[in-house]
Amino acid sequence: MPDAKRIEKLEAEKIQPKKLPDERMFQDDVIKDALRKFVLRALAQRAQVRDLVAKEFSQQRARVAVRMGAWRSGTSAMTTG
Repeated sequence: MPDAKRIEKLEAEKIQPKKLPDERMFQDDVIKDALRKFVLRALAQRAQVRDLVAKEFSQQRARVAVRMGAWRSGTSAMTTG
């Protein structure tokens, strides 16, 4: 009985598709690109807040204004594209 279960397990492993190294590299590139866009967008938003604070907005109002601008333009910090 244990041999039958072991054979079934081995056959199931054969059926499962293996990921090719190229596919893994592509997935890594996609993840890196998404993270890069997220970081760049965050840096741009910080710069916008700094500009608004320099124009005598309070820190809190500047943050709200930047968030509202991102929301109105249809983007957020989590979207990529």
